[in-house]
Amino acid sequence: MADREKRWFDWGLVVVFLLTILIPITYPPMAKIIPMTFGGFGIALILWEIFSSKKVQEDPPEDKKYGDWKIILTWLALLGVLIYFLGIMITIPIYTLLFLRFKGGDEWVPSIINSAISGVAFYVVFVFALNANLYKGLIWLTLRRYW
Repeated sequence: MADREKRWFDWGLVVVFLLTILIPITYPPMAKIIPMTFGGFGIALILWEIFSSKKVQEDPPEDKKYGDWKIILTWLALLGVLIYFLGIMITIPIYTLLFLRFKGGDEWVPSIINSAISGVAFYVVFVFALNANLYKGLIWLTLRRYW
Protein backbone atom coordinates (compact mmCIF):
# COMPACT_ATOMS: atom_id res chain seq x y z
CA MET A 1 0.00 0.00 0.00
CA ALA A 2 2.87 2.38 0.79
CA ASP A 3 4.27 1.92 -2.71
CA ARG A 4 0.94 2.86 -4.27
CA GLU A 5 0.65 5.98 -2.11
CA LYS A 6 4.21 6.99 -2.97
CA ARG A 7 3.51 6.67 -6.68
CA TRP A 8 0.41 8.87 -6.37
CA PHE A 9 2.41 11.43 -4.44
CA ASP A 10 5.22 11.36 -7.03
CA TRP A 11 2.82 11.88 -9.94
CA GLY A 12 1.12 14.65 -7.97
CA LEU A 13 4.50 16.37 -7.71
CA VAL A 14 4.94 16.03 -11.48
CA VAL A 15 1.63 17.87 -11.92
CA VAL A 16 2.69 20.61 -9.47
CA PHE A 17 6.06 21.12 -11.17
CA LEU A 18 4.37 21.07 -14.57
CA LEU A 19 2.07 23.84 -13.37
CA THR A 20 5.09 25.87 -12.23
CA ILE A 21 6.26 25.72 -15.84
CA LEU A 22 2.91 26.30 -17.56
CA ILE A 23 1.46 29.09 -15.40
CA PRO A 24 4.29 31.63 -15.94
CA ILE A 25 4.28 31.26 -19.73
CA THR A 26 2.36 34.54 -20.03
CA TYR A 27 4.66 36.38 -17.62
CA PRO A 28 7.33 38.83 -18.81
CA PRO A 29 10.62 37.13 -19.71
CA MET A 30 12.51 38.07 -16.53
CA ALA A 31 9.61 37.06 -14.27
CA LYS A 32 9.33 33.54 -15.62
CA ILE A 33 12.98 32.49 -15.42
CA ILE A 34 12.96 31.27 -11.80
CA PRO A 35 9.64 29.34 -11.75
CA MET A 36 10.35 27.69 -15.08
CA THR A 37 13.89 26.75 -14.04
CA PHE A 38 12.80 25.25 -10.73
CA GLY A 39 9.86 23.54 -12.41
CA GLY A 40 12.14 21.96 -14.99
CA PHE A 41 14.61 20.75 -12.39
CA GLY A 42 11.74 19.51 -10.23
CA ILE A 43 10.21 17.50 -13.06
CA ALA A 44 13.58 16.02 -13.97
CA LEU A 45 14.28 14.97 -10.39
CA ILE A 46 10.86 13.52 -9.69
CA LEU A 47 10.85 11.61 -12.98
CA TRP A 48 14.26 10.24 -12.06
CA GLU A 49 12.77 9.13 -8.74
CA ILE A 50 9.76 7.53 -10.43
CA PHE A 51 11.68 5.61 -13.07
CA SER A 52 14.73 4.64 -11.03
CA SER A 53 14.98 1.00 -10.07
CA LYS A 54 14.99 1.62 -6.32
CA LYS A 55 12.32 -0.04 -4.27
CA VAL A 56 10.46 1.77 -1.51
CA GLN A 57 12.16 1.28 1.84
CA GLU A 58 10.23 -0.19 4.70
CA ASP A 59 8.73 2.19 7.19
CA PRO A 60 10.99 2.98 10.15
CA PRO A 61 9.95 1.88 13.62
CA GLU A 62 7.16 3.97 15.11
CA ASP A 63 9.41 5.64 17.70
CA LYS A 64 11.87 6.78 14.99
CA LYS A 65 9.29 7.72 12.36
CA TYR A 66 8.90 11.41 13.07
CA GLY A 67 12.09 12.25 14.94
CA ASP A 68 12.37 14.06 18.23
CA TRP A 69 10.13 17.13 18.04
CA LYS A 70 12.05 18.96 20.76
CA ILE A 71 15.23 18.79 18.71
CA ILE A 72 13.46 19.84 15.50
CA LEU A 73 11.78 22.79 17.18
CA THR A 74 15.05 23.80 18.84
CA TRP A 75 16.80 23.94 15.46
CA LEU A 76 13.93 25.95 13.97
CA ALA A 77 13.99 28.34 16.94
CA LEU A 78 17.76 28.75 16.52
CA LEU A 79 17.22 29.59 12.85
CA GLY A 80 14.62 32.21 13.74
CA VAL A 81 16.77 33.79 16.46
CA LEU A 82 19.84 33.91 14.22
CA ILE A 83 17.88 35.52 11.39
CA TYR A 84 16.36 38.07 13.77
CA PHE A 85 19.68 39.16 15.28
CA LEU A 86 22.22 38.54 12.49
CA GLY A 87 20.17 38.77 9.30
CA ILE A 88 19.67 36.28 6.51
CA MET A 89 23.03 36.60 4.74
CA ILE A 90 25.07 35.91 7.86
CA THR A 91 22.69 33.28 9.23
CA ILE A 92 22.66 30.97 6.19
CA PRO A 93 26.33 29.89 6.39
CA ILE A 94 26.40 29.86 10.21
CA TYR A 95 23.23 27.80 10.51
CA THR A 96 24.36 25.43 7.75
CA LEU A 97 27.69 24.93 9.51
CA LEU A 98 26.10 24.28 12.90
CA PHE A 99 23.42 21.98 11.50
CA LEU A 100 25.79 19.89 9.40
CA ARG A 101 28.37 19.60 12.15
CA PHE A 102 26.18 18.89 15.16
CA LYS A 103 22.91 17.45 13.81
CA GLY A 104 24.24 15.89 10.63
CA GLY A 105 27.38 14.50 12.24
CA ASP A 106 29.74 15.67 9.51
CA GLU A 107 33.36 16.53 10.19
CA TRP A 108 34.44 20.17 10.43
CA VAL A 109 36.07 20.47 6.99
CA PRO A 110 33.08 19.26 4.90
CA SER A 111 30.74 21.32 7.07
CA ILE A 112 32.79 24.48 6.51
CA ILE A 113 33.06 23.83 2.77
CA ASN A 114 29.31 23.22 2.42
CA SER A 115 28.54 26.29 4.51
CA ALA A 116 30.78 28.48 2.38
CA ILE A 117 29.27 27.12 -0.83
CA SER A 118 25.71 27.64 0.42
CA GLY A 119 26.52 31.18 1.58
CA VAL A 120 28.09 32.12 -1.75
CA ALA A 121 25.27 30.48 -3.74
CA PHE A 122 22.66 32.28 -1.63
CA TYR A 123 24.44 35.58 -2.17
CA VAL A 124 24.80 35.09 -5.93
CA VAL A 125 21.14 34.09 -6.41
CA PHE A 126 19.37 36.52 -4.10
CA VAL A 127 21.62 39.56 -3.85
CA PHE A 128 23.52 39.57 -7.13
CA ALA A 129 21.06 38.00 -9.60
CA LEU A 130 17.69 38.96 -8.10
CA ASN A 131 18.82 42.16 -6.35
CA ALA A 132 16.67 41.20 -3.36
CA ASN A 133 16.56 43.41 -0.30
CA LEU A 134 17.04 40.82 2.45
CA TYR A 135 16.58 41.39 6.17
CA LYS A 136 19.90 42.59 7.60
CA GLY A 137 19.36 41.69 11.25
CA LEU A 138 18.79 43.64 14.42
CA ILE A 139 22.50 43.99 15.25
CA TRP A 140 23.37 45.44 11.84
CA LEU A 141 20.39 47.78 11.84
CA THR A 142 21.27 49.02 15.34
CA LEU A 143 24.95 49.57 14.48
CA ARG A 144 24.01 51.31 11.27
CA ARG A 145 21.78 53.74 13.15
CA TYR A 146 24.69 54.87 15.38
CA TRP A 147 27.34 54.93 12.69
